[in-house]
Amino acid sequence: MDVDGEVVDSAFDDPVVVDAWRQLGSQCVHPFGSWAWMSSTARHLEHDHEVRAHRLVVDGSVVAVAATVDRGPGSPVVLLGDPLSDRCGPVHGPGHEAHGRALLTGIVGAAADDDRSVALRDVDPAIADALEADGALERAPSLAAPRVDVRGTTWDAYLDGPTARRRRRIATAAARLLEDPQVHVVDATSPAEVADALESLIVLHEARFGATSRLFTGRRGDHFRHVLPTMAADDGVRILLLCVDDRPVGATLVLRAGGDDWFYNAGWDDAHARRSVGRAALALSIQRAFDDGRGAFHLLRGDEEYKGYWATAVDHTATLTSAGPSS
Repeated sequence: MDVDGEVVDSAFDDPVVVDAWRQLGSQCVHPFGSWAWMSSTARHLEHDHEVRAHRLVVDGSVVAVAATVDRGPGSPVVLLGDPLSDRCGPVHGPGHEAHGRALLTGIVGAAADDDRSVALRDVDPAIADALEADGALERAPSLAAPRVDVRGTTWDAYLDGPTARRRRRIATAAARLLEDPQVHVVDATSPAEVADALESLIVLHEARFGATSRLFTGRRGDHFRHVLPTMAADDGVRILLLCVDDRPVGATLVLRAGGDDWFYNAGWDDAHARRSVGRAALALSIQRAFDDGRGAFHLLRGDEEYKGYWATAVDHTATLTSAGPSS
C-alpha cells in the first residue's frame, strides 16, 4: 500500500479542503461523502467537538479527503459522519482507492502517535482488509448491507421467478392500492417539495417508531432539514408520500448518488396498517429506481427480515478499532 503523497491536516473549513471536497464528493459512489452531507453533519451534530480535515496531496493535487472528530477525553477518534452515515471513510475519485487507503492509514498512525485510540465504523471492507493486515487494528464482524441490482433488468423480470414470490405479492398489493381513486403518490424531488414532504415523513416516522427512534429529533432533525433540500438541488433526494384522501399515510426517504438509490428511512400511519401502506411505499420506491434506470437500490446496513424480501445481493461494511488509553 505504498503511495507517494503527503498527508496534510487542517481545520475542516479550510478553503483548500472545501474546494477539494466539493470536487471529490461529487464523484463519490454513495451520498454520505458529499460536501453537503458532511458539512451539515459537522455543523449540526459535531459543533461542540473538534473536527479535523485530512487530505492526501500527490504532485500538488488533493486526491483524497477525510475528516475525524475528537469527542473529548475517554472517547476514540471517529470518522465524521458516524453514526448517521451508512458509509464512512475517505472520499476520492474513481481509480484512487489506494490513495484513500493511504490517507486512512496516515490518520490511524497519527492517532497512535498521539496515544489515541480510533473507532472506524462502516468503512469499505477493502479498506478494512488493508488496515487489519497492518496489525494495529481489531476488526468486528461485518454488517450486511443488502441491495437490489437494477441495471440490466426490468421491474417485471425482477418480480418474476420462484424466489420472488414475497416481493411479487407486496408489489401486486401496492399496485392494487393505487387503483383506489382516493389514493395517490407524491414524488418530492425539488428543494421546496423535499422540505415540505420531510415534515410529513417526520410525523409518520415518529408515529410509527415513537421513542425507539430519535432520528429526526433535536440536532439530528436540524441536520436533515438543512441538508436534504440542499442535496435535492442536485437531484440527490426523493421523498415518496403515499396519500389517502390527500393525507400522507406512508413515506420513504431515498438519497441518490453514483447512479444508485439509497433507501434511508421511512414512516407510516398504523391506522392504515391493514392496507400495508409502509410496504407499499417501499415497493413503489424500488419500482421508481427501475423506472428511472438506476444502477441499484441500496437497503443500507442491517439484516432486517423485510430486506430479504427485496434484496438480490449483499454488500458489507466493516468496523475497526484500536486499543489505547482513550478507549
